[in-house]
Formats: sequence, C-alpha cells, structure tokens
Amino acid sequence: MSTSDTEDFELSLPKMTLKFRIVTLENGFLVMISDSPSFRLGQSAVSVPSGQAKREPTSMAISAVGPDAMTVRTIAERISAWTGSMCMLIMAVKDTDRVVVMEIVNALKNHFVT
Repeated sequence: MSTSDTEDFELSLPKMTLKFRIVTLENGFLVMISDSPSFRLGQSAVSVPSGQAKREPTSMAISAVGPDAMTVRTIAERISAWTGSMCMLIMAVKDTDRVVVMEIVNALKNHFVT
C-alpha cells in the first residue's frame, strides 16, 4: 500500500474534533473515525453495496451494540452506496448525538461524492 492509499482529515465540531482516516483497498474502503488524538478500535460494521438481487446495501455490525450499532451500519451502508464498493467502518466516538452523526455523514459524503 502506498501513502496515496491513505487519506486523513479532521472535522472540528463545537463539542469535539473528529479524526478521519480512509484507506483505499483493492476491493473497498476501511474508514476509521476517532474523537481522540489517535485511532482506536470501536463500534464496527461492514457493508456490501447493492447488487442485482437487492436494492439496498447489506451491512453487519461486528463489534457494535445498542443504538450505535445501527449508526455505524447506516454510515457504512451510505459509503457503500456512494462508492459502489465494500466498506468497513470503525467508529470510536463517544457522546454521539444526531447532530454529530449528521456532521460525520456530511463530511464523508463530501469526501466520497464531491
């Protein structure tokens, strides 16, 4: 993997600064999101893009529980839909609320779509 396969960026929010690392793989993306100075394991999900037999991306939570399981699955599914590729998302962010999740989705959409 070359250094061009990995992209880092930050998003400053009123309550926190989020770090993003996006690793482009041969068959998809690894996306890590952290609210600390370094990346760490957290809520995780994998998503496969939609195909001929299904209209929506398919996802599975790996190490996610509670309401955050649906959040990481949904974000991974969005990335798969935008890119047409598989996505593994690892999100280590405490105190997520609707506003924070929407900011994360918007930042990722701006990265992948524009």
